Amino acid sequence: MHFNLSAFLKVANLVVGPVLAASGVPTALIPLVQHGLADAELASSNRDVPLTGAEKKAIVMDAVATGIAGVNTVKPNAIGADVAPTVSQGIDVAVSTINIINKAKAAAVAAPPTL
Repeated sequence: MHFNLSAFLKVANLVVGPVLAASGVPTALIPLVQHGLADAELASSNRDVPLTGAEKKAIVMDAVATGIAGVNTVKPNAIGADVAPTVSQGIDVAVSTINIINKAKAAAVAAPPTL
């Protein structure tokens, strides 16, 4: 199946926020994760050999770390480094959710229900 960046991002925009919140990711970090996911998928789609999941996750985690550093520059210790494991797990759950939805959509298109 061909990867469809547009379809991925449409689903991501709908589900990532609530999934991250349910996973315990601090609300202030959710937009950073969403931006990082979009950046990672865009970077991967622009390559002859797509990035691995680990490489894409590193891009997302870097976006989050950069955002945390920026916030903490303005308001020292506003966001602790101890959130990294929660963010990492939230990313895994969000990406798994997106993949499940996109696979279900592809299956529905491939075999539409009969009436």
